[in-house]
Amino acid sequence: CTNSEAENFNEIANSDDGSCEFICLDHDLSIYTDLWGYETSWVLIKNQDTISSIPIGSYANQTIYNYSFCLTEGCYSFVISDTYGDGIEGYDNTSNDDGNYFILDGDNNIVIEMLELNFGYQESQLFCVEIIEGCTDNNANNFNPNANFSVYWVKHLKGHLT
Repeated sequence: CTNSEAENFNEIANSDDGSCEFICLDHDLSIYTDLWGYETSWVLIKNQDTISSIPIGSYANQTIYNYSFCLTEGCYSFVISDTYGDGIEGYDNTSNDDGNYFILDGDNNIVIEMLELNFGYQESQLFCVEIIEGCTDNNANNFNPNANFSVYWVKHLKGHLT
């Protein structure tokens, strides 16, 4: 592994063999489409690289879509788009046909949520993932209430990697 951000970075390696391993945290994206789901698309970006995306024309109307990602440390941009320019606002305020979206972390905390129903052609939100290694077992003497990734498991897995 020649990527210096990887857990198994090898400083003497001169070519990458594809074995790089990264610590990541689970995140879930939920999107509920409005009456015009086919107008909606989105992209998740980190450092100008597309992590995941859904193109225009992929969604049905008034349907819930769920996606799971394991995100590495760093900042991300979530961009949702609407080709008509009315966001994911439904037909009117009385028929409960509006869309919605949000991203949750592995503890079901809201990371981002829709800011505006009628966001126009595009809404973009920035969020960052911070990995804090430590003991996550609240029964242990070395429990770290701020930790979101268990150091024990990292050390345990490294001993069993092939």
